[in-house]
Amino acid sequence: MKTEKQREIRFLQRESALLRAVSKLIVQLNKEIKSLLKISITEVKLSKDLSIAKIFLYSSFGKEAVEEAIKDLIPYLPSIKNSLPVLTELRRVPNLRLVYDEQRDKINHIESILYSVKN
Repeated sequence: MKTEKQREIRFLQRESALLRAVSKLIVQLNKEIKSLLKISITEVKLSKDLSIAKIFLYSSFGKEAVEEAIKDLIPYLPSIKNSLPVLTELRRVPNLRLVYDEQRDKINHIESILYSVKN
């Protein structure tokens, strides 16, 4: 019988495997989609029932660059999803959602405030 800690570790391992696999696939798409060169994947969050994976994207070029990349990536989501079982150990592949990472904006804002206070 698995303990709660073991379940949590396994859950985090799944998120990590998804992050690696999706990152690898998106890097391969960089040759076809130039807007992907401006973005980075910051995090992948799985829902508790493993049915949805939110892929958080960020760009130093702003929200518009991420929205453009998301628009360009949407037609490729089915092929990305179909490639995931080969790259991960997941039996059930979650539905993928592309999301702009607003946390990074907040972090950058706080860092700029701290930097200005320091100087």
